[in-house]
Amino acid sequence: MEVDNMCPLLDIPLEVLLQISSYLTTSEYGNLRRVCRQLEVSLLQSFTHEFFTKRQFMISEFSLGALLDISKSRFAPSLTHLIISLERPPALPSLPIHMQIFSDAEQAVAYNRIREEYMSHQALITTGRDLELLSEALCNLPNLKTIGLRDFNSSGRYRDGGDNTWHAYGAPTFLRETNHPLDQPRFARHLESSLVESRIQYVSHIFMTMLRSLGKVKETHVRTQSETDGPTRFEVILRSCHLPSLAFNLPHYLESRIVPFLNDLKTLFLDLGPGSFSTLVVSKGGGYEGYLGLPLVTFLSRTPSLEHLRLNFRNCAMDETKHLFQWLTRPPTTPGSLDPSTPTITQGVNGNSMQGNLPRIPQTPAFQHLKELELGMLTIEPSHLLNIYKRFKSSLRIISLHKVTFSSQSQMIATDKINIWASFFGQMAKLKFDLSAIRLSFLKQLHSMSTYSVEFKGKDQPPNTPSYTTEWTGNDFERASGELIESINIDWPPDQDMQEDSDTSEPEDDGEDIDDE
Repeated sequence: MEVDNMCPLLDIPLEVLLQISSYLTTSEYGNLRRVCRQLEVSLLQSFTHEFFTKRQFMISEFSLGALLDISKSRFAPSLTHLIISLERPPALPSLPIHMQIFSDAEQAVAYNRIREEYMSHQALITTGRDLELLSEALCNLPNLKTIGLRDFNSSGRYRDGGDNTWHAYGAPTFLRETNHPLDQPRFARHLESSLVESRIQYVSHIFMTMLRSLGKVKETHVRTQSETDGPTRFEVILRSCHLPSLAFNLPHYLESRIVPFLNDLKTLFLDLGPGSFSTLVVSKGGGYEGYLGLPLVTFLSRTPSLEHLRLNFRNCAMDETKHLFQWLTRPPTTPGSLDPSTPTITQGVNGNSMQGNLPRIPQTPAFQHLKELELGMLTIEPSHLLNIYKRFKSSLRIISLHKVTFSSQSQMIATDKINIWASFFGQMAKLKFDLSAIRLSFLKQLHSMSTYSVEFKGKDQPPNTPSYTTEWTGNDFERASGELIESINIDWPPDQDMQEDSDTSEPEDDGEDIDDE
């Protein structure tokens, strides 16, 4: 205690001390906190807010072990946002006999380290140890509200210069000890099918492991009559891959654990792609039909309490997403009425109900609490998007569109240059949507087989500096819509250039989605 009283730093006002400490590196900041107990107490709130309200971990014994230790420490109540990274140790090929002699001892040690981490990781995910560690940790975090799955690192770490990203716990250590980066699953067309299949299985495994752990948390809170409901936000934000159809395949023996969590989920972000829409055969009108994305719509049917839904569609064709959008716009079945999607059971010549063995399209929930809907990276007919909004009109207050392209059949071969986006929001204004916010970014429309970007021009905007993003906020969209509609502009090229552009293809999407950081 006498040492504490002798510390001159204690005479500095706290707000000045915090300003000074903001210039320190992470290790220097840690050393400052160790100067004395009273100084550590003074810096605790600021330190906790910076390092323990939002943390990122990966599926490894070392990383999940650290998460478990944190969940048992005094920092557990501070953690409100947890991110699980898809990073994992790479699988190095076995060395041929003629290469089994290393001239560099450091290289040999690094090779063994990678192999050890890979084998440890395989044991972790095949024995269920990852589920045990994650479940125990989540049950110890009383104030956790958001859990996410990502395949990238977020920026914002300012203390150490250079690399200013927040890595998963353990990733920098692996790089430092092996001089080799961790593997991030990527779904690329040029990759071998076996490699893509391995990555699909891994992404699906992590997604399901997180759901099972969250179900365990829900189960624990119900059993202990906890005052908190556990995480109500589940955010899957991916840039190099997407959730495959396998990820949404919920076995019946896990439904009792996972469905209660899904039923109470308030916010859901999903990054989808072509692999999300596998085809299954369903019964329809006495016949049979291939249905795209049945596991996905079945998964969504178990989230009736959603207030905020974000769906990104990476490299998806319109035909791949059509069944999902049809399902979303379908009105919920009223009590006592027949679900129109329910298959008709037809008796065969031998009395077999073969048609009854086909999967059923689940009933669409009312989604009566859906306040915010975000759609991104898709091509869609304006009428289809309008039908989606009309379906949720009573509750919908905020809409976001990111990298959405309008494709209208009437405009594919038309010569008249019509601003479809301006017409679309004009229709929404006439329908008297009760919106409070509209966020638009990088919109496009197809015209005569060519794609044209939407520009937003404001009153105070300098000339020749088009903006591709805009946001409207207010409480009377019907009256205020004129300003938004007038700002929507398409920089049509001269007619001769448009004729030449009709032979060009749409530029490749860079794949970036909305970043929440």
